[in-house]
Amino acid sequence: HFSSFYISLVKSNLPQFRSVWISSVKFIISAVLWKTLVCYCSVHVSLQELQFERLTRELEEERQIVASQLEKCMLGAESPAGDSSR
Repeated sequence: HFSSFYISLVKSNLPQFRSVWISSVKFIISAVLWKTLVCYCSVHVSLQELQFERLTRELEEERQIVASQLEKCMLGAESPAGDSSR
């Protein structure tokens, strides 16, 4: 009698069990999707930071090259050896 009682109890409450199960599955899926989104955003931000650092280094290298070229030009203009009037 116990097994038939248990079966009838489950059958009579099946819609509620199904609803709870579906809600649980939806919650788990949304939690997994949220975690995936957070991880993706974290990776994206890290990649942007790396790109920013690389571009900053390249810009500084270019600035040093231009400063060096400018200094050479200024020294050449001040030098008497560059004077063509002699």
